[in-house]
Formats: sequence, C-alpha cells, structure tokens
Amino acid sequence: ITYEKVTESKLVTKEQGAEQFEKLGNVKILIVDDNAINREILHDLLLDANPGIEMVMAENGEVAISKMHNNNFDMILLDIQMPKKNGYETAEHIRKNMKYPVSETPIIAMTAHALENVAESCFKAGMNDYISKPIDMTYLASKMNKLLEKKRKTLETLTKYKTIDLEHLKELTKDNKDRILKYIGIFLQNLPD
Repeated sequence: ITYEKVTESKLVTKEQGAEQFEKLGNVKILIVDDNAINREILHDLLLDANPGIEMVMAENGEVAISKMHNNNFDMILLDIQMPKKNGYETAEHIRKNMKYPVSETPIIAMTAHALENVAESCFKAGMNDYISKPIDMTYLASKMNKLLEKKRKTLETLTKYKTIDLEHLKELTKDNKDRILKYIGIFLQNLPD
C-alpha cells in the first residue's frame, strides 16, 4: 500500500472543510467514473456536505462529452482509468474540440495512483488538478474552491474586454481589411452559445 505524503497545506480541520463546502455555493458538477459505487458514494458525500450542489453522472468519457453538449458545468470530477474514453482522452477532447467556455471547464482528475508521473500526465492532458482515491472530501472542497475562484477571476477579467475595439484592431492590422474580417470571424465563432 502506498500513501500520499501529507503536507501542512493539506491538513484542514472538519470545521474548515464544512466552510469550504459552504463556500462552493450552488455549483453544477459532472462526475465521471466507470465504477457505479464510486459515483454514488461521491454523489452522497457531496450532497451531505452541500445540498446546493447539483450533480450529473457519467460512466465514461464518451457519455461525459455527450452530457456536456446539453449542460453547462462549473466543474468536472474525472476518473482517469475508464473503458471507451479514459480520463486523459476525455480531458484532451474537452480542451481541443469543445467551444469556449465549455472547453475551459475546470477538471479535477480522480486517481488511485498518487505518483508524480500521473500528475504530470494529468496536467499534460489539460486537467487543472488531481486528487487521490480514496478522496479526502475536505481536501477536494479546497481544490474545487481554488479552481472555481480562478475561473471567476478569469471571467471577470474577460468581461472587461468583451467588446471589440475597432480602432485598435485597425491599428493592429495596419487597416488590413482581410485580417480584420478574419479576426472578427474567429472572435464570433468562439462566442459562447
């Protein structure tokens, strides 16, 4: 049996854990795991910690991607080892093939392997963080809050710059009409639905 090395930053009291889950608020999470027992346990633990969390379940990456076409999720909890489309392939698909803002949904990998090369592979596939199984719920809440706060700050920043400054665009392209149209076309294609 291998154990993950605990650092002081991971040591959180139960009271702090409860605060972390309250801080999440009403979020919508996609839980992707091929093991039905793992899905249900995680669902129940999250629901007990924060009844405002809405959860959608998927048994593999293909089902998860399908559900992402019809839903907006605040976060994805993604198992790595699954049949059909594993966690790495699923994360890569989301990052490379889905439109913004879906493509930027925070992803936390869930893994039974807390080895450094697994972490590196998770980040390389486009996941934002990872957590070892069995999952420490307080630690999970802390990671979720960190990623959601980063997402909120990014959205605030993007909201400031959501308009196109045509004068700046003309200056940037040296008034090249083809480039201006090309850039506006790319901008319009990547607008959220």
